[in-house]
Amino acid sequence: SQLMGGECGREGACSVNRKCYNGKLIETYWCRCKKGFGGAFCE
Repeated sequence: SQLMGGECGREGACSVNRKCYNGKLIETYWCRCKKGFGGAFCE
């Protein structure tokens, strides 16, 4: 998965078919895709 700068709460952090998780580092997040949805920015 790709770690991105920002926070889950900001608009558009993850698309509709992804769930956002806060990263271990401050102000980072990553996205997990729902089943059936894939992409470069989620696992």
